[in-house]
Amino acid sequence: KECPASEQMYCGDYGSELLFKARTGSLQLNARTHRWNENRSKECRKCDRRVDETVEHFMMECGYYSSERTSFIEEISREMGETRWGELVASGLLLPEVLGFGEGDRWLMERTKKFLVEIWRKRSVESLPAASTAAVQ
Repeated sequence: KECPASEQMYCGDYGSELLFKARTGSLQLNARTHRWNENRSKECRKCDRRVDETVEHFMMECGYYSSERTSFIEEISREMGETRWGELVASGLLLPEVLGFGEGDRWLMERTKKFLVEIWRKRSVESLPAASTAAVQ
């Protein structure tokens, strides 16, 4: 950003925590935790692409979260407008924008937090053993 400004991205909720971790690269994804996870792999275990499970893959590429991502993208592209949306996609700056590194507005940060909560819960709940899943819900 050209000039630091007072922006309220974090309000102490779960979405704010996930947004902070996504922005800082500290989400507990396999690309980060492979040294101590049980299978010692950086690869995403939710899709068959055999790529590292990075923040970019998790949020923007993994087919496992495609329905959630489709809803997210439809909403933000409609709100941004066709011109701005096209510019972001063409420049490859969509992920930085939704993480708040661009000109994002408060509505975009709030929608990004909601999206992160949706896909993180899906990732977490469906990776638990069946007996543990009932306790989480």
